[in-house]
Amino acid sequence: MSARRAHSTWTRRIGWTTGTIAFFVASAYVVGGPALFRFRSRAAALLEPPTQAQLQAVDTLSASSTAAVIPGNEPVGIGYMSATLLLIVLVVGCLLLISARSRR
Repeated sequence: MSARRAHSTWTRRIGWTTGTIAFFVASAYVVGGPALFRFRSRAAALLEPPTQAQLQAVDTLSASSTAAVIPGNEPVGIGYMSATLLLIVLVVGCLLLISARSRR
């Protein structure tokens, strides 16, 4: 294997790995929002047992009133979802076209 080909192989692997990681991080950000990346405070809160007030509040909550209880939980618009799906399809399509090119 020549040095140029070995360099090209490693460059391609690093590029695909970086692109895959970036795709999953961006997807997690779109799905969970910025609050998803606040791991430390959320993890500490999840490890504590629920208080008596939280247990009583679960009984009174319904699916329609949950959005009002969680701060910063606004509904996502159809335009935002459409743009996100279109972007994902375009990125995947470009990656498929790039990977399907014939090698010279």
